[in-house]
Parts: sequence; C-alpha cells; structure tokens
Amino acid sequence: MSWFPSPSTPRAALRDLIALPRTRAATAMQAALLGLVLLGLFGPITAPVFKDGPRVLFGRVANIRSWRQWQANVGDDLRLIKALADVPAGGTRMVLADGWTEDRYAHLAFQQAGYRIAPMPAGACARLAERFTAPHRQIYLARSNDTGEPVQRWAAPCIAQVQPDEVLFVAPAPRLAVLLGHPSAADKANALMARNQTSHWPLRAVRIDAAQLERIVQGYDEDMREFRARGMRVVPLTELLRASRKRTHFGYGNYGDNT
Repeated sequence: MSWFPSPSTPRAALRDLIALPRTRAATAMQAALLGLVLLGLFGPITAPVFKDGPRVLFGRVANIRSWRQWQANVGDDLRLIKALADVPAGGTRMVLADGWTEDRYAHLAFQQAGYRIAPMPAGACARLAERFTAPHRQIYLARSNDTGEPVQRWAAPCIAQVQPDEVLFVAPAPRLAVLLGHPSAADKANALMARNQTSHWPLRAVRIDAAQLERIVQGYDEDMREFRARGMRVVPLTELLRASRKRTHFGYGNYGDNT
C-alpha cells in the first residue's frame, strides 16, 4: 500500500465533492470550496511573501501586476550586468559583486558576451576572483561570498597585482548606501531586506577608488559585528568552501585552493 496519493486523487476528491447528494452539508462544503477558489484568484492580496518572486496566499490575479514588475526589475538588473562586459579594447576591468545574485548574473553574462573563464595566475586574485578573457580585454569578477571575508582579505592585494583600468562595485541600491555612504536607519533596514532577498532592490554599479574600497571593507566588518551581536553564527569562508565543494563545482576555478 502506498503512503502517497496518486496524482488523480485531488481531482477525484473534487469530483466526489461536487457529486455529493444535495444535502445542506454538501451544499455548504461546495459553497466553501467555491469561495476559497474565488478568493484565491480574485480576492485581495493576502500574506505576500517575496521568495523567487512575489507570492501570495490569496489574490493571485491582482498579484499578476507584481509578477510583471518583478520580471521587469530582473530584466533591468540583467541589462546592467551585461553592460559591464563592454570593456574597451586592451582594457582590464575588475567587478566586485556584493551578493550571490549579482555574482551569478555576471558569471553567466560575461560568458554570453564572448568571454571565457581563463586560468588565474597565482597570488591574491586566485583567492578572490574569476578571470574572464576575450580578445584584447579581460574582466576579473570578485565575490564577497556574503561574509565579505574575501574582499576584506584580498581585494586590495588583488587590485595591486592586476592594476585594472577601473574597479566597479555592484550591489543593491540600499547596500551601496550602507557600505559607501552615511546610512540612515531606513537604509540599514532596506539593506537587510536586500541581503535576505525578501524584497527586490535594483542593482547599481559604481566606480570605486582605494578610499571607497577601504570603506566597503569597514562596512563588511560592521556587518560581521552586527551578525554576532544578534547571536548569529558567522561561518568562516574556508568552511563555506568545503561545504559547497561537496555539492558543486560551480565555476569557482581554483578559488579557495590556496586558503
């Protein structure tokens, strides 16, 4: 005997419910079911959750607009990332990605633009970045791995090693306000939502210099102190790498081999 219902069970249950004799109880159950269906489709938006898009318990027709806006937002982010691949001939660009989304978008977008993942010379960049090359141009894509530890430890040495023509920092708008500016309480709250991906905030790319890189490093330090103050465990980068390597070889090249 199977513990799992067959795929036809829900349909059969609905058919049986509709076919019930016309008793008062059956009529009430049928009306309740119809009410739930109508509420799910046409009711007001209820219990919205942003997880891989805007999801709701009730109000799915009204939520179509939110889905379309979310898709438009993602399209804007992808266009921004794809523009980063436009490097002048003979140029070298370094892109620092604050979070997972912008890192993976860039990883794919650069290859779609004709770049290929190239071997990384030994040194600080091997611990921080992927190297993408195309004829007469190259991009180094560095990631924070959410902890910011790689940027804290190796960004400045890697930049000194590569000497790129420019360094671009890519992050959701509230994170830029927190890491590069003088954030308000609202900025910090929005940055936390952006980091947890509980809402969508547009990606931005800004050129940074050495002083701004130092401010970003300080911002990651502040992140870690805040996480620990909340009782959250900050997992060391080497532990994250060991855990992820058991599951995937997801485009990290020789990243972490020298940690």
